[in-house]
Amino acid sequence: MGSRSRSNNAERKSLADSWSPAMGKKIIAVWVALAVAVFAAVYLFTFQKKLRPLSCIFVPLLLVTICLYPVVLVKFVTALALVSFILTIYYISVEKDLDFVYGVLYAFYAFLLLKWIRPYAFLTLRDGRWLTR
Repeated sequence: MGSRSRSNNAERKSLADSWSPAMGKKIIAVWVALAVAVFAAVYLFTFQKKLRPLSCIFVPLLLVTICLYPVVLVKFVTALALVSFILTIYYISVEKDLDFVYGVLYAFYAFLLLKWIRPYAFLTLRDGRWLTR
């Protein structure tokens, strides 16, 4: 029994040596950045009209975080799909068909492709052409 505990202690020590403090800090930074991005997205979704200018800050921040830590992209896409699915549960309970998938797809479409319209309209205030008003 004594040799078994020595081998377990050796395994624990080798696992502890393989984790550097810098690696632990990076993992914590990724989780904090992901949590900030998800909570900011939920907060902005809830108070969308009043806080729309803040999305101009958080979207570039999210892009920088994804560039630094690519794993955040997978986590963010998963969180976006999960939140959009939760929001379509009401539709599923009322309609009882598979059209709720369009709600999930629209969440991705709106987040990825429609974010540029408001900043562009703000930058072109004096232009009266289409897509600026």
